[in-house]
Amino acid sequence: MKAFVTKLVDLTQKNAETIAKQWAKDVKTNARTYTYHDSSEDKIILQAKDFYRNFQMMFFTKRHLNRPKKFSKSTRRKDTGREFPSMRLFMP
Repeated sequence: MKAFVTKLVDLTQKNAETIAKQWAKDVKTNARTYTYHDSSEDKIILQAKDFYRNFQMMFFTKRHLNRPKKFSKSTRRKDTGREFPSMRLFMP
């Protein structure tokens, strides 16, 4: 399992720019992420790139119980105060 996670993290970090651009397009048009509709695409992409570059924190921190909370706080943008939207927003 660790090998799979390591590969996932590596690919995510290497492709952070591409993934971030696609994610920015998605959140600007998704009805559930309306707070991003008026944001500039550059700011959204920057936030997403930070998220994907720090993606490994979700898997390789020692404190297992606080991983998602700590990870979410680390991706919060100081200028907007918003956290990276939860993936559950994109699920039916």
